[in-house]
Amino acid sequence: MNEIKLSIFGATGSIGGFTLDLLNKLDKTKRPQILLISGFNQIEKLFKIAQEFDVSYIFVPNEVKELAFKRLKNKIRKNIDILTNFTELYDLYSSVDKDSNFIINGIIGKNGMIPTFLSQHFKIFSGCANKESIIISYEFFNDFNPDLIFPLDSEHNAIYSLLKLFQKENIAKIYITASGGKVYNKTEEEIGKLDISDIIKHPNWNMGKRITIDSSSGINKAFEFIEAQALFNIPKDKIEFLIDRKSQIHAIIQDSSNYYFAAISNPDMNIPINMFLNKIGIETKHQALPISKDFLLFELKQEIKKTYPFLDIFIKNYDKNLFEGSILIDLNSFLQDLLFENKINFLKLIKLLTNSYLNLFINDSTDFLHICKKLEKFSFKNKESFFNYQSTSNKLTEKSLGYLLNKKIMEEKWL
Repeated sequence: MNEIKLSIFGATGSIGGFTLDLLNKLDKTKRPQILLISGFNQIEKLFKIAQEFDVSYIFVPNEVKELAFKRLKNKIRKNIDILTNFTELYDLYSSVDKDSNFIINGIIGKNGMIPTFLSQHFKIFSGCANKESIIISYEFFNDFNPDLIFPLDSEHNAIYSLLKLFQKENIAKIYITASGGKVYNKTEEEIGKLDISDIIKHPNWNMGKRITIDSSSGINKAFEFIEAQALFNIPKDKIEFLIDRKSQIHAIIQDSSNYYFAAISNPDMNIPINMFLNKIGIETKHQALPISKDFLLFELKQEIKKTYPFLDIFIKNYDKNLFEGSILIDLNSFLQDLLFENKINFLKLIKLLTNSYLNLFINDSTDFLHICKKLEKFSFKNKESFFNYQSTSNKLTEKSLGYLLNKKIMEEKWL
């Protein structure tokens, strides 16, 4: 049995699914040991995975632990342990061999901070598809170590691969591509007529509904803008965006002599996951589909302001020291909830996102900025930092929504 032990946070989601499919193609004697899996409240699916891959631990949120323990007692073998909180996870990883254990972070949203904190604190190398935890680590913590992160996001995986060719001083620009999602080339009136069922059908990628919405609002690219700075220590003025409607060019690096080097493939999340597994010694194999010959007639467009008005404003004004990305994570989640509850439409979401950002950070927002400037950063060295960060973040979100309510950007019935 391979000595490598792998924990898959978000095992029931798309990243977890791709990972397990790759592992499933291996001979059982060459599979790594799966130490732990998580999947929020998808208890049946988690136990099915646990039985198939001989998983030692399952992590579920506290609110579904009774259901999980009932399921374990009734049907599943006894040597699976169920963990339900951060402290239990902390105790587990404090006792494992840090050199043979690895983490895949495929969780969506702020909960992805749990595996990223464990990775940073215990110095466990992780494959991370969770943008939110990288942004939070970059903005809230003074000792974030990007060397512990292997990016699974397609654009940043492409940058990661291309950077091997360059000395950083020879990089003139890094271009991150965007598809335009469902809003490309549409008028405001046409966008206003799109409903949720339209927005969650990405033209190229098979992703979760929330990240697909982010792809059309432009905030996904705002997050990637911060992520590139966090992971690669690239100045923000060297990062730009281009539209690639086919999602086949994932990133481009322009060197100081004005040569351009691109990472190109069909949209396929198996590629970066396979690269990570190979890097840590798991010999999975994945052959991506070849690009068709007509792709040679590709076209890149600089239509960011027209396609993503929020993104255009954000990249011109982003200030890491104001915790802008971390605040937007919660704000965006709040707006998405309103969308799914049919309290706003997608066009309203885009306008609220833009107006909220302008009022919080650009316009006359002295009171709110004063709160941000007083915040102290945390350290990954201290276990208590995880709880302190959570408390501070929750208070900051409450303050931001209260400020936007006073400015009549938000409506009281939504809060």
